[in-house]
Amino acid sequence: MKFIDAFRMHMRPAGDGHNRSLCGKVRRYLRLNLLIVLQLFVLIKRAISVCWQGLHV
Repeated sequence: MKFIDAFRMHMRPAGDGHNRSLCGKVRRYLRLNLLIVLQLFVLIKRAISVCWQGLHV
């Protein structure tokens, strides 16, 4: 638990509270978008592989 807190303190950018919260929101937004993009990529990749197998059969 201590390590996680230290990591959070390290990752937190220097600045006032407002700036910090804004950075947190942006980072969270980017992280969510990254997850969505990765899921879409996996789905598209799967669809392409299924179509490719369908064409070759």
